[in-house]
Amino acid sequence: MSGWHKGRSIRTTSLGVALAVAVPLSLAGPLGLTGPAGAAAAPETTITSGPPDGVVLRGRAVVYGLESSATPPSFTCSLNDRPITCTTSGADLSNLEGGTYTLRAAATDATGLADPTPAERTFTVPFDDDVLTQKGEWSDHKKPAAFDGDYVRSTDKGAKLVYRVSDVVGIRLAVSTGPEFGRVQVRLGSKVLKTVNTRGGVRSLRLKPVATFDTPRAGKLRIVVAGHREVRIEGLAVITG
Repeated sequence: MSGWHKGRSIRTTSLGVALAVAVPLSLAGPLGLTGPAGAAAAPETTITSGPPDGVVLRGRAVVYGLESSATPPSFTCSLNDRPITCTTSGADLSNLEGGTYTLRAAATDATGLADPTPAERTFTVPFDDDVLTQKGEWSDHKKPAAFDGDYVRSTDKGAKLVYRVSDVVGIRLAVSTGPEFGRVQVRLGSKVLKTVNTRGGVRSLRLKPVATFDTPRAGKLRIVVAGHREVRIEGLAVITG
């Protein structure tokens, strides 16, 4: 016969001699342990709200809700690998410069044990039009509803806005649309990426897709006025990878 007693198996041989066999603690009955040598399980992190992964924002602020399997909740967060402060319920980010960001959040428990697989979200903030070098006739205008509160306007065919990019995997153009507006041609180096039509039924901010690349690109990006109809450029989203 045999039985289990405090981590030892008592086994009787055919000669009636009792043998004690050591059993690892992790196998020795329901002692409330969760793994070898009683190692505690790391907390898990969940992003519960906020824009989806890969989004291009229409402003310079974003909020992500966070949830932890640990009580009370606590998080260690970073933005592009730089430590930032998160609250017990999320990450509230504001005054973001143009560029692509990766938010990482790891739940931590009361002992300081952290989630080894942090939750992640990547997003891009457009650059304002003022980072674009103007060539030809352009004029600057203020408008509260525009991205960053302003835009540049041109009716000069061939006028350009120039910006050098690197490590780019996607491009979106922030434009004002209107029923009488015209087109711009977007070029990277000598290649025409797309002709973007800014004509629309209602005057409003639009993020127009220009290009997505399988491998990162670099070069001089040009936004060229394609005719004599008015165009309004509010910003440029450069998605990097």
